[in-house]
Amino acid sequence: MAVTRIGVLGPLQITIDGQRVPPGAPMQCAVLGRLVAAGGRVVPTDRLIDDLWNGDPPAKATAALQVYIHNLRRLFEPDRPRRARARVIVSESHGYALNLEPAQVDAWDFEQLLHGHEAALRDPTLRPDPLEQIRVLDAALACWHGTALETFLGMPWAAQEAARLTALRLTALELRARAALELNRPAEVVLALRPVFEEHPGREECARLLALAQYRLGQSLDALTTVRRCREFLNGEFGVDPGPALRDTETAILTHKVGADTPTAPITVRAAHPDPLPDSGYAEQRAAVLAASEAAALGSVRLVWLSGEAGAGKSTLATAVAAQLAERDWATVFGRCPEVEDAPPAWAWAEVLVELTAADPDACAAVDAFTLARRVVRHCRAAAGPVLIVLEDVHGADTATLQVLRQVVHWLRDRPVLIIATLRGTEAGAGVRDTAAALALFTADRIELDGLDLDGTRWAAVAAGLVDADDQLVALLRRRTGGNPLFVRELAKLVATQGTTDALPDTVRDLLGRRVAQLPAAVVDLLELMSVWGEDCDVPTLATAAGLTPDQIIDRVAAAEQARLLRTERGGRIRFDHALIRETVYHGIPVLRRLRMHWAVFESLSARICVPDCSALTGRDAETLAHHAALGATVETAERALLFGRTAARLCVERRMRADAVRRWQSVLTLHELAGHDGAAATDEQLSAVLEARCELVTALAYDGRHEQARDVREQALDLADRLGGVEPLVRAATCWPTPLIWSARDWHTADPRVLEPLRIARADTGLPVRERILVLVTTVFHTALTDLGDARAAADAAVALAEPLGDADLLCTAVNAQAFIAFVRGGFLRADKLKSLATRLLLVAAAAELTEFQALARYLLFRAALADADLATAAEHAGRAAEFATDGQLRHLLDALVPFEFLLELVRGDIESAERMLGDWHHEGVLGPAPLATQALPVDDVTRDAEALHIGLLLALAWVRGGDFSALAGALGERAAVAPELFSYGYALALLHCGDTAHARRVLAAAPPVGPPFWATFSIIRSRIALFLGDTDAARELYTALLPLAGTIGGLETGASFLGPMDAVLAELAAALGDTERAAAHRDDAERLMARLREEVAALRADVAHRTPPRPGVRGMPSRH
Repeated sequence: MAVTRIGVLGPLQITIDGQRVPPGAPMQCAVLGRLVAAGGRVVPTDRLIDDLWNGDPPAKATAALQVYIHNLRRLFEPDRPRRARARVIVSESHGYALNLEPAQVDAWDFEQLLHGHEAALRDPTLRPDPLEQIRVLDAALACWHGTALETFLGMPWAAQEAARLTALRLTALELRARAALELNRPAEVVLALRPVFEEHPGREECARLLALAQYRLGQSLDALTTVRRCREFLNGEFGVDPGPALRDTETAILTHKVGADTPTAPITVRAAHPDPLPDSGYAEQRAAVLAASEAAALGSVRLVWLSGEAGAGKSTLATAVAAQLAERDWATVFGRCPEVEDAPPAWAWAEVLVELTAADPDACAAVDAFTLARRVVRHCRAAAGPVLIVLEDVHGADTATLQVLRQVVHWLRDRPVLIIATLRGTEAGAGVRDTAAALALFTADRIELDGLDLDGTRWAAVAAGLVDADDQLVALLRRRTGGNPLFVRELAKLVATQGTTDALPDTVRDLLGRRVAQLPAAVVDLLELMSVWGEDCDVPTLATAAGLTPDQIIDRVAAAEQARLLRTERGGRIRFDHALIRETVYHGIPVLRRLRMHWAVFESLSARICVPDCSALTGRDAETLAHHAALGATVETAERALLFGRTAARLCVERRMRADAVRRWQSVLTLHELAGHDGAAATDEQLSAVLEARCELVTALAYDGRHEQARDVREQALDLADRLGGVEPLVRAATCWPTPLIWSARDWHTADPRVLEPLRIARADTGLPVRERILVLVTTVFHTALTDLGDARAAADAAVALAEPLGDADLLCTAVNAQAFIAFVRGGFLRADKLKSLATRLLLVAAAAELTEFQALARYLLFRAALADADLATAAEHAGRAAEFATDGQLRHLLDALVPFEFLLELVRGDIESAERMLGDWHHEGVLGPAPLATQALPVDDVTRDAEALHIGLLLALAWVRGGDFSALAGALGERAAVAPELFSYGYALALLHCGDTAHARRVLAAAPPVGPPFWATFSIIRSRIALFLGDTDAARELYTALLPLAGTIGGLETGASFLGPMDAVLAELAAALGDTERAAAHRDDAERLMARLREEVAALRADVAHRTPPRPGVRGMPSRH
């Protein structure tokens, strides 16, 4: 069996028989890392899947995991006979385990050495002498070659294990220092412990040993300073004094009675957690936010993302910062994203505007997002000093809220404004992640509040009234709550009132449910009514709904406030103290009663608004009524509920909040089903209404980037159209997929006759209305361009000709979009004058009509064209504007496509290490978007939608600039080439050549499909390297002739996701191989001049960014932060 050694105390390293081997794809590495973290114990399959995909596994996660396990077994045991039992990664009935000796895994080896040493210290008969102690501890510390689990930073499962291993390393350093003092080596101790103490001033044993060493070197003042710094830190951060050992050491130094250091019991290791402050529990994090405010005060907008789970203290910290900034003459305003469905769009910004202007919130909510953003910006610019905007619960933000955030940040880029966005990171959707990526240029910090340590837990319990908690009880509180400040307080309140820990519930919901149950029945009734009504309410509304007097409501609210379940805000709005409380109350109501309560609220609101029908409803009223009607409808009332549901959904679409319309149209379809409108007895009118709702849902899902679901619903719409019969229903179902489209959004690997046949019939119908004909032609383009380019081009031209005289900007942009797609399919972005002309026209038409989604598309197309022309300054300008204008069109995909730009700039600049760090961070943090399974195919023009494929492509660019050796990527490229040969066959073949497997490489090349125009140039560069490697002069001559017109461009850059250096460098290699040294030299000179110019452009971009906004390490975005 091969001798295997795995290293995780630093970057992941695998050594087999003394040779370093590449660990494989990132998810494969994560599987191995998770098994290492288990310490040889079996990890159940379900737990492994949950950890690897962060609680959100894909449908085929088990199959994917089996592939990763298979690849790892093949890596560790390449000669294992087929079907023989694996010996390194073993299978148990319910999971997997890593079957290695401790000495074969550095983390296990380190722990075994350290724990063995501690055991020897505790046994007087085995206690080693100081020299032996140092030998053992040096061997343990030699296991480290970087940060614990460095490759897996950012993965939730690795954080706790990394903190534990880091704490053990600090313990080992302190134990070694103690042994060195016994050998009278104080200088060695000072050199070793001074940097440790600077980073961890609260470690008392470190401070004690350092002070003793300093004293022995005659540095009494330094020794006392060390003790004083430790005391001040403990006192200021935790409100506690140092322990007896450190106090005794200080006294001995002051009285010059320091003797030999007496060995003490081994140090107890605790996990590392953020240091709490008495008021918010997070001193370091508050300092970081205040640092961002100082940067903003200099005159440039800064954004801080403050994340943590429910109750982690986000609002408390933000409020503490706001209070501190208010004392410095900052204007501070707050807005909260409602955590209930069907709230008005951009409601948080309406609250911000109310605080800025004292306007009516309903009036603010009634305007569109663009106007709302302009008003906020206008009032921020008019402010006398700096402005702090706190947006709370951004994980629940709708598309409009995120759109306003992007626009406000861009438009206030030169103003002293700080925006704090609080969110639950685990609940943040793709829209929030995309917005964070788009605004990375302006991001000052991303702060995670991940729980209090034991001292912070003790403080939170005392603050809640549990003043006499011992260490065991504090540890129990922390274990039950994970250090969540809210949950700690809630549990502590229950313990304080009942006097026993036996009654502690297993979950916070159980706890909150019990607290609610202890209240008087009248107060519980009020809480239930409020939970059904929404997130907040006022006294008159509650009094009317409950049939009580205002005084009775006030009394019951006061009782709930005393129980810390409700709070009254300024202006008289009554709100649950936390969303989890509302959820606990709401889900505790029996389903049938909850149904009746929602309908009662609907009837009450209808009577108050006085609307006999839906024609005069505003957006907020329509959404609120539709919400309660949908949740309270029965078979008898479904028809009436449908009136309000359709109105709310249409209003959402009219305000261009199309992605937000998904829930509304899903609700409409549910009501249709409840009313029996899709049943066997349904009328044609009812079926037509269901068809409309399904088609609208397809549009909403597509705008939200949920293409698989959109296809499924479109299939249902086509089924229903067949049932109805006739051309019109089929056309409606076939053309319901929306534009703008950056690329194809369909499955191009198989034709879809169910769509193509209705399109054929509709094109032959001369009586089809003009609008429908245009949509038919455009849909035809996006379904036939890759198979019948001539027909698709004719359809696009005909659509534009029909749209031009109508004066409908939306339709014209849709048609021009189709023409641009044809231009892309025909020739990509290189030398693409036609495509640039169409993109420019699209931008002009969209800008004149304020169609932001088409402006975003046009800017993206111009960004790609500028990259193809090697014009980085223009590309950066278009990228920034595309991100700014991206709203609910194809926001997720457009922003994903823009993310690699900064990585490419780093490669142009020549900073390979920075690019590599950036790529690693993006991949682990999911910035590149979700990755499908390796078994899923993707369209040839769709690489940027597959995060794993995009990641591999960027790794190829890194390998290229490092010399072009692809061997380390052979495994990953092979997996992708199996499902997407048109994208990865040539890269895989070159990797095989670098691995020495020429025969396999030739087989891959022989089976490689032809490459279409969009990526022809990029893959031709890789083919050039293959031809040079194989000595194929005929292929080299052919490629030289084909690539020569592209001299002066950058290979791969036009894709927006690759960098293969100057095309002239490739031409130089080909010319040299063909014996033309003069041309080769000329090409090399041209390549050097081009790269020099591009590096100057990158430097100018960096200087411009630095001038506009103070850079901060770790911030990502477009253009780059440097």
